[in-house]
Amino acid sequence: MKKIVVLFFFVVLLIGHENFIFASYESQEVSEEEIQQHLQEIFDERIDVWNDFMVGKYSSLEAIRRDLEDYTTEPLLAIDISTYESIMNHPSSYEIIKEVNVMHCETIKANGTKGTYLVRIFWGIQSYDEFTYEEVEYIVEMLHIKNKWMLSDYQLNIEPL
Repeated sequence: MKKIVVLFFFVVLLIGHENFIFASYESQEVSEEEIQQHLQEIFDERIDVWNDFMVGKYSSLEAIRRDLEDYTTEPLLAIDISTYESIMNHPSSYEIIKEVNVMHCETIKANGTKGTYLVRIFWGIQSYDEFTYEEVEYIVEMLHIKNKWMLSDYQLNIEPL
């Protein structure tokens, strides 16, 4: 009888151990819908920083960097800071972005910590005298850093929509 009980517990332990191991290696891949939501949040924050900068709410590049670092990583962060610095040194009129909508997100290549996506974004832009809409397709690179997805880079997709 003791042998049967010991054998029973051994089988339960073995099954439990196997389930634990397989559960530990479940796919950590994130869905296109989740990336699209992350991108929407990131671009919403980026246009808030842009618009606040355009109306004079930022007094230093360091303040801009602190706000962008929550959603953006290198190399894009350095490019952004360089752009803001250039605008500060050579003021001109720029557009205010009234809206941004991530319309479509398609995985090109992804692993657990890095992903490349084809993303279509709809922009609503207010210039000095008119309001325009523009739909643009980008190749977007995302990195999973500090337990969240961050925008690493994005370039215009040279292929037609």
